Amino acid sequence: MSRNKAGTLINRLMTRTFPNRRKIHWLQILLLSVLLPLTAVIAYGLWYLSDPVRLKPFIENAVSELTQRTLRINGDFDYTLGKTITIDATNINWENPPWSSSPNMLRIDEAKVAIDLFSLFKGALTINEAQVKGGELLFEWRNGKMNWDMGNPNAPRSTAPHRPIMLALSNAHLSDVKLRFVHPSLPEELVLDIVKANEIEIDNNGIAVNADARIDSLNLKLRGTVGPFPELLVAGAINYQLQVNGTKARLDSAGSFSNLAHLESPNIELSYTAPELETILKVLKLPAVASGPVEIKGKLTTQGEKTDLNLVGNAGDFKVDALFHTTDLKDLSALKLMFKSSGPSARALGQIAGIDNLPESPYAISIKADRVKDSLRVSEFSAHTKSINIEGSGTAHKLPQFRDFDLQLNARADSLQMLGLIAGLKGLPDLPFNLTASASAADKDSLNVVKGTANLGTSTASFSSRISDKTNFLGSSIETEINSTDTRELAGLYNISLDGPTPLKLIASATLETQAVRLDSIELSANKDSAKGSGKITFAPTLDIQFDGSAEGANLRTTINRFLQTPSETPMPAESWQLSGKFGYTDNQLKVSNGNAMLQNAKQSFSGTVQFGKSIPTVDAALFASGENLAETLAFAEMKDIPAKRYSLRAQFKLSEKGIGLNNIAAMLNDDTLNGSIFSGWPEKPDNLKFNIKAKGQNLRATAPPIDGYTPPASAYFLNAVGAFGDSVIEFDTFKAGLGDARININGSLKLLPKVETQQISFQLNGPRLSDLGSFAVWRFKPVKFDISATMTGLENTLKVRDFSANVEGSNLKGVMEIDMKGTPSIAAKLSSTYINLNNLLKKVEQTETSDADNPSTGDQQKTPPSDSSDKKMLSATPIEFDLLQKVNADFGILFKEFVLANRTVVNLGLAGKLNDGVLNVPVIWGSTRYGNVKGKFTIDATQTPPQVEIDAAATDAAFSAGGLTETETSKLPRQNIITKLTSEGNSIAELGAALNGYFWMTGDNGYLPIGKLDFLFGDLFIQIVQMMNPFAEKQTYSEVSCDAVYLDITKGIVRTAPGIIVQTDKLSIVAAGSVDLRTEKLSLGFRTTPLRGIGISASDLVNPFVRLGGSLTKPQLVLDPASTAIKGGAAFFTMGASLLATNLWNRWVTSKDACSRMGQKAIKLRKKKHPKDIPVIPKGNSIP
Repeated sequence: MSRNKAGTLINRLMTRTFPNRRKIHWLQILLLSVLLPLTAVIAYGLWYLSDPVRLKPFIENAVSELTQRTLRINGDFDYTLGKTITIDATNINWENPPWSSSPNMLRIDEAKVAIDLFSLFKGALTINEAQVKGGELLFEWRNGKMNWDMGNPNAPRSTAPHRPIMLALSNAHLSDVKLRFVHPSLPEELVLDIVKANEIEIDNNGIAVNADARIDSLNLKLRGTVGPFPELLVAGAINYQLQVNGTKARLDSAGSFSNLAHLESPNIELSYTAPELETILKVLKLPAVASGPVEIKGKLTTQGEKTDLNLVGNAGDFKVDALFHTTDLKDLSALKLMFKSSGPSARALGQIAGIDNLPESPYAISIKADRVKDSLRVSEFSAHTKSINIEGSGTAHKLPQFRDFDLQLNARADSLQMLGLIAGLKGLPDLPFNLTASASAADKDSLNVVKGTANLGTSTASFSSRISDKTNFLGSSIETEINSTDTRELAGLYNISLDGPTPLKLIASATLETQAVRLDSIELSANKDSAKGSGKITFAPTLDIQFDGSAEGANLRTTINRFLQTPSETPMPAESWQLSGKFGYTDNQLKVSNGNAMLQNAKQSFSGTVQFGKSIPTVDAALFASGENLAETLAFAEMKDIPAKRYSLRAQFKLSEKGIGLNNIAAMLNDDTLNGSIFSGWPEKPDNLKFNIKAKGQNLRATAPPIDGYTPPASAYFLNAVGAFGDSVIEFDTFKAGLGDARININGSLKLLPKVETQQISFQLNGPRLSDLGSFAVWRFKPVKFDISATMTGLENTLKVRDFSANVEGSNLKGVMEIDMKGTPSIAAKLSSTYINLNNLLKKVEQTETSDADNPSTGDQQKTPPSDSSDKKMLSATPIEFDLLQKVNADFGILFKEFVLANRTVVNLGLAGKLNDGVLNVPVIWGSTRYGNVKGKFTIDATQTPPQVEIDAAATDAAFSAGGLTETETSKLPRQNIITKLTSEGNSIAELGAALNGYFWMTGDNGYLPIGKLDFLFGDLFIQIVQMMNPFAEKQTYSEVSCDAVYLDITKGIVRTAPGIIVQTDKLSIVAAGSVDLRTEKLSLGFRTTPLRGIGISASDLVNPFVRLGGSLTKPQLVLDPASTAIKGGAAFFTMGASLLATNLWNRWVTSKDACSRMGQKAIKLRKKKHPKDIPVIPKGNSIP
């Protein structure tokens, strides 16, 4: 289409004339534009409401959000729409506040409501019918709160007038509904069971109530009216009339409220009568404290602030009569108050009023008060029970300010504790209490005077105060004096035991200042202790406390225990003491200045600050202590070996989160001094320690504490040490020490974690006299020149000691050591020496050689008497720490080419072994001397439970020499050949002995025994045995031994002869048999002496041929044994009663000169019977298998 044709068509349409139509009015258009959206909204609302599934959560969430209490309809929910809307619901629960004792405050089993929708057009929505079947409502009060208070208690009260809800109720029916009441005044929950209730609308929208209810077995009928209903729904202005009838009991009440929610303008009149109080108390679950009829009448009327109250009546023997009148509740204008009450039980009245701990006794209360102009006058106040009496009167002249008052008060209680519990105070003493107090109106200085006296048990207190009329009572003063002739009664209540009558006196005075209290003076005396001081407490802008005080006493132990409920287990000194100083506290900081203390002749002083506010307080304090006798000062601590010398200590003590330290230490003990500093990383790093110490003295033995087994030298000493321990590092910048002329030098560092490393650590110990190092046990070093040194290096968890060297008076010892710290620590060590002569190094000293002059530090100590060891055992039961073998591995070897001790010279003495994973294996130990050779091995397996031990050893050409034998006597001793094998298990020597198994065989050739020097075996007892059995012992100095033999079998801790022990001389054969029980350490050995044939001696020449050794290892006993029971018993065990017991056979081989050999043959036969695969072979000569 062309552009011209289009334009023509448009022009025709615009100029075309249409037929006449009805014009649409603008109002129609407006109505259509409004009604169409409204119709859409209503349609959507009807659609939403048509489905209960959608409406149910809407109602739950809306109510829950509005009340902040969760509402849940857990059962069915349905409704029908029409002229009348009917709603049905089951299992409705409304949540209680969190503090309540029950989960729900409302529960409804079944509910039905019918609402007349068209009643809206009549002005008020009408509920035609409301039904509730089964349910429960809880009303609970606790700590001033009620569970149905759903508003914010802290929100400001609204003053805007409320609007009644235009709602009417035609009919309601309740059945099987319980009302539960929980209140502090009720000992148990009260349940009101509404059997049925009907409410019918009356005139002016009021509600008529008609209900049947029950409390326990008491049936009640409730009749009354309350309304208007719209006001009742919003707790607004209502009127009510109520009548409750029970079994011969009746309650009538009528009244009104201008605002029920806030109980405003109440006007109430009530009357209650009942024939028997006991029934009511039973229903309310209160104690049956009284009986009799009940009749109570009361009336409360209000008009604005004007209030009148009258209450009169009795409940059994409980009576009350009260009157209250005022024209203005705010300032109590024209006040008239009268209250009287009496009854048989104050406790029962307290339970109803919520007051605990009142006495179970009759009471009487009377109060009268009135208001005249600005004065409030209490003309009478009295409260009396059997154990508490309070009376008083007074006038406050300038109400509402607490100024210008007169007061008289008298109070008495059999127990202050009971009075305190009534007031909510715990811990007061259970003692009689009396109080008399008075106050007088302001004097010319505008000060009120309050004074009085109080008695508690045997203690008396008086007080006097002048209370200012100024703001915040500025300028008021308080003076108090407390006296007690004997505080034992009061102290005993707190488990404080006093030795005797202890008088106490306290005098104190204080003054109130602007935001402060000035403590003008305080003086306290208790028996022989006293304290005094003054100070000030400022409360703003920050808390500031300043106090200057002092205290003293005659016995510190008594003073401290006086303030402790349980006497301190730590002994305290029973000496006189003094304490003084200035103390201040502000901004979390405690400051002490001029602090001084004295304990008898010991003085201490301290000053510094303690800053609080962190996990560890920050302390910076200067300390000083001195005294004439350190032992006396510390005697209370029962510490031993404290030197009785004068002392002093001065140091700067510092504590913070970084650590604890003592700086600028200057200590003195007689002539000994200590200076320097010490720092520890406690509490975060308690193992970290830094030190810089210098010490010196003239006599180390007199200063050092005792060390078991070591006696320090009585010579001058010094120590200079600078270093650190911690963070897995041991470091010595400087370590120099001297003992006499001996010197010790150590320097270097050792790092343990994360891997062991070390810079070179060197050690040097040398001097002209080894004796400068002191002595050990009974061994004293000789004054010979010595030089000991070593150097430690290491890297990557490996430490090496490459040049250990010791040279002392010709003796030498060298060695190397390597320690590997990877995993279980491992040590490899080798020690060697070409020559060691202990005779040149050590001297054994008798106890008498150590005199008190040599050890002045012990000169005043008492000698410990020797203990009676008759009941002790030789084998120790102390556990052996075998577990240490599992904590380290080792590979070691020791070789001494020549080793000299006493009169023994050992050549080629050595041992080698390994410790691996708890098993110690030493496969070879060897040594040779002029008096024999020894070789052996042993194994300890600590991985077993209990640990196991095995020992194999052999010796040849051995001479057992005692310390008292000469070189010639030793060379003539019989030489012995020995073989033994032992196994056992246990954790101590006693356990190892009790489990011992194995054998011990020994044979010897000819030699000489010095009879008078054989006491090294069993002491003097052995000499007695020899003398009793050998008729030649007293005449001969030596016994010529032809041979000897010992054959022992050991099974489960019992050592038995197998078959016996024999010693044959040139004239006699001495045979022993029996056993030693290592479990009990009991001895049972028999000895028999038989003369050899052909020497001209008969058996009749022997005085005591049979001797028995009994008792125990620690206390052996020697008895005669004429029946030879021990010999027979010991032999019979191994021979099963065979030929050894035959007298002829016994005499035949025991009296022959080859008896030792025959004894050995018998031992082999016995061994073959019991252990055929383990027959010992005794070595001979210099050969050891």
